[in-house]
Amino acid sequence: GEAVAQRVPQMLRTVDRATDVANEFLTQMKLEQRLAASRDWPVLRLDDVAREAALEFSPLIADKRLAFELDALAVEVNADAWMLGELVRNLLANAIGHTPAGAPLGVVVRRAVGAAELVVWDSGTGIADDVRERAFEPYAAATRGTGVGLGLSICRQLAQAMGADVQLFNRSDGEQIVGVDAVVRWSAPQLSLDPRTPA
Repeated sequence: GEAVAQRVPQMLRTVDRATDVANEFLTQMKLEQRLAASRDWPVLRLDDVAREAALEFSPLIADKRLAFELDALAVEVNADAWMLGELVRNLLANAIGHTPAGAPLGVVVRRAVGAAELVVWDSGTGIADDVRERAFEPYAAATRGTGVGLGLSICRQLAQAMGADVQLFNRSDGEQIVGVDAVVRWSAPQLSLDPRTPA
């Protein structure tokens, strides 16, 4: 009985991992299905989607006593509602997983020149250069065993499907890395540009 009890945590981790891989696979299937359908996407408010995701994860955020910040301008993009929601939720779940209890994390929605940006930032330990690109490979977390970048390959696929790009950057305070910024950037024409303003 004791030997089994010792194995339980490892078994649970294996089950969690299998569940993650299955979820990633199902998301992949659904993404392919959505892409095969119409590309006539509606105009969506990026800030609203960010708010909804934050609300959905608020129990997890509260559970880890994380200091959550939302700094969101009203920004519109042409996107598929499910894909955009899935992208924001995946990035936020990743950030929550990497932020130590009691530390800050947040979401920024902003306009850049000719682009819209969504930034999900955490207070994790940062990401090594050699890991940065591998993080976007399918099931990358399984090979590294750190859980960094779980679902990030899906995030990149979701972003690219909507004409956006996603990248990871270490955030530094002087010499010290204080966290990671996941930056999703939409450039025109995926932006829903207001016709009253010159492009």
